[in-house]
Amino acid sequence: GGTRIRSTFAMPVQHDTIAPHNSHHIAASAEIKESDAEYLAKHNIRALMADMVQEIVVAKPVSPVQFMIDYLAVGSSLCQQDKYGLSMMRRARLMKIFKAWDKNQDKTVDLKELRAFTRKHGGNAVTQDELKDIFMDMDESGDSKVDEDEFLKFFSLSVKRMDDDEFEQMIQDMLQ
Repeated sequence: GGTRIRSTFAMPVQHDTIAPHNSHHIAASAEIKESDAEYLAKHNIRALMADMVQEIVVAKPVSPVQFMIDYLAVGSSLCQQDKYGLSMMRRARLMKIFKAWDKNQDKTVDLKELRAFTRKHGGNAVTQDELKDIFMDMDESGDSKVDEDEFLKFFSLSVKRMDDDEFEQMIQDMLQ
């Protein structure tokens, strides 16, 4: 006769080791569900989300994720985006920088104005050559002046991936 070999791979099956179902666990889950439901109802989250989705569908923002963040953080009026995906809040903060650069208030910034601003505001972070290169990157038209549109377009690319804290820190650093 042949000898039978017992499998060494046969292991006992254990049930409910990952999430034991006891009465305390079920009660805690029910409490959390109830608490979540109360919070959602109290703050009318369903309506808020419906309104936000409606705004996204209508506005077709360039950056939908940033739109949602701004919508929840600052409300529907300030989260509207311009053609570069900048919220009205971010656009207003950037325009404060532009106006600080535009000393003669002609709604354009030339390299001389930018150099004067950076000297006054501790512009040791970049060399004069680097500053000229940055200026030339902003000046898409090549007319030796950066208008508001060129300025906003340039900065929209830089700030697109910044969260609000990083963005605000950049603004503060530029205005110091």
